[in-house]
Amino acid sequence: MSSSLVLSLETIPDVPRIRQLFGLGSTLRDADVADYAFQRQRAEGGDDTLPFHLQRVVLVSCLRRGDGQIELLSLDEGEGEADLLGRLFALLRQLDPQIVAWEAEVFVRPLLLCRAMLHGIDAGLKWPQAENARVPFGDMASVPGLFDLSRQLRFGPVAAARSPLADFARLAGIPEASDPDAVLAWEVWCKGQAAELKEKCERRVLMNYLIFLRLLVAQGQIEAEQMALEQRLLRAELAWSQAAAAQAFIADWPSESKSL
Repeated sequence: MSSSLVLSLETIPDVPRIRQLFGLGSTLRDADVADYAFQRQRAEGGDDTLPFHLQRVVLVSCLRRGDGQIELLSLDEGEGEADLLGRLFALLRQLDPQIVAWEAEVFVRPLLLCRAMLHGIDAGLKWPQAENARVPFGDMASVPGLFDLSRQLRFGPVAAARSPLADFARLAGIPEASDPDAVLAWEVWCKGQAAELKEKCERRVLMNYLIFLRLLVAQGQIEAEQMALEQRLLRAELAWSQAAAAQAFIADWPSESKSL
């Protein structure tokens, strides 16, 4: 039976490498170093999204579905980013799952590859591009690699016709989650509120998984009855879990999701 792993990453500015790259002195506060990087990026790119070599991964939240199990878990820095990435890549090698993520092809994979290169880690990122989802249950044929939700859910080439993910989730009866915000994440991190980042990241994973199920139904890869079963299994897992994100998510999740 195949396995799927829904991923969401949380990053903050890589302050030591920003100092190194731009020759900023050691006496400059971390907050000022990060602010310098954000302002520079706004001037050059128009937004706060730092290039991958200046983003430090501090949290990876996952929802694993396969082998009769469904599990929500998060990996934090532990002994540092290299330790976090090492544990993540070991998990991926162990499960050999299909990776499901928002912007999997343009963000998740290249970011992880860039950070692995900086640390000299074997990422094992040989994921081929996947056009179709590999269903994480049942006996359907598998397509290994990545499943990029953002690529599948553009709903057309016209930008005005695209649906913001949180808005789509709300209309579908799925608890929505906010998009990652680089500046906000940094501010929360500086306040020592890593638990808040974890809750937001896990909530995005749960939202993305339920949207993924709806996409499988819409594409005819599973029946609506199978989606309902998967939702019941997830509810049971969340009800059992003591994680703050799980409890908050299930409290916001209507007992009967709206139909497609």
